[in-house]
Parts: sequence; C-alpha cells; structure tokens
Amino acid sequence: MEQDLAKVTVRQLARAESTCPRRLALDHLDTRANRGANRGFRVSGQIVADARLAHTRLSVPRPEHFRPTDDLFPEEAQVYAVAAAWYVALFGHQPMVVSDVERDDFETIATSLGVRLIGGAGLALESESGDRELRMISIGDRSTEELLESASVKFALLRRREWTRLGPLRIVRVDLLGGSAVETDVDGADLWEPLREWLVERVGAIREHADQRAPRAGWECGRCPYIAGCSALRT
Repeated sequence: MEQDLAKVTVRQLARAESTCPRRLALDHLDTRANRGANRGFRVSGQIVADARLAHTRLSVPRPEHFRPTDDLFPEEAQVYAVAAAWYVALFGHQPMVVSDVERDDFETIATSLGVRLIGGAGLALESESGDRELRMISIGDRSTEELLESASVKFALLRRREWTRLGPLRIVRVDLLGGSAVETDVDGADLWEPLREWLVERVGAIREHADQRAPRAGWECGRCPYIAGCSALRT
C-alpha cells in the first residue's frame, strides 16, 4: 500500500548526514511523533493558499485576494499583512494562472525508489502566452545558495515531474518578509536527469544514515518530535 512507503522530505534530503540517526530513521518511516508548533507554517501556508486562489483564473494578484483568517495571532496577522503586500508588489504586473494543479497536493509517489515525497512543491503558474513560472514562496528565508543548488527547489521540480519536463520555465525564490526575490530561467527537460540522479543519491544517503539504534544527543534535541523515550537523554 502507498501508505506503507517510507516518507522523504526536503529536510531529510538536505540533512541526512548531519541529522540524528534515530530521528532520521523514525521520520523516514513516518512514525507518529509529538505534535510540534506550526506557527511559522500557519502564516506561510495561508499566504501560499491565498496566492493560489488569486491565480485560479488568469489574473494579477490584488490586495483584496489576501484576507487573514481569524485564528491568526496579532503578530502573525501583521506578518501576513507584510507578506501579502510584498506579493502584490512583486507579482502584480503580469496575469498568471495556476498550472499543474494535480501536484498542488502534499505528496508524490516515487515508485522506482519506493518512497513518498512529502512537502510543498512551490506555486506553478502559466501566463497567457504559455510562459511557465515556479514560485518558491517563503517568509524570512534569506538563503544565499544558488537556486539550482537548493534542496527545496530540486524537491519541487521533482514533485512536478511531468510539468518540469515540458521544457523552459522560470524559477523564482521570494522572501515575502523582506521583499527580496531571485530568479533564473532553465529548461526543465534538460534538468530532469540530473534531478533524478540527485534524488537517488540523497535517498541512498537517508537509508545509509538512518538508524533507530544510534541516537545522538545534540542541538536538534530541543525541537525533536521523537524525544520521548530517547536513550541518548537518559541519565
């Protein structure tokens, strides 16, 4: 059954060698964990969802497309307002419509590797003339790595397999807290084989380093969802 396939996330792919082997193993097996705080995702997830709705039809985003829900705390509502304003300022000039709708869920099966790719895949859009754009939206991400070296960008392109392989597209990484954006034009068809090889290599690294019997105390412990029962913390 698909539910029995191991889980692979961006975090696992990017940090397999540096993550506690026990945490990596339990996360890879999609083991039930303690529920963590989701305040950062509450705002970014709502912004992405509202941006997607703004592009349901061929249109530009406008301020009225963004309305914070009542469950946001005051501080979160302020961050949401800043992020929404920046999205309209940065992308309010060209009408775009949501593309590759079937990959807007949160999971893709990588059958050949026997894993589920779980996590966001960016916002895929298309213009009236057929120009395609993948927007990687974040709030407070000041990453300086090259776009095509980013695990999150590679993950999004891999999750959108058919869409990626159609050909030319623009990748945009935007931080809606500071209003910064970087972009690059690529050919998804040319990228596909290197992306596939990277995924095979990184899934191999996850499997090599995951070990429930080898807990390692360290900086991750404070946020580890599997801290209960960990032998590395017993005195």
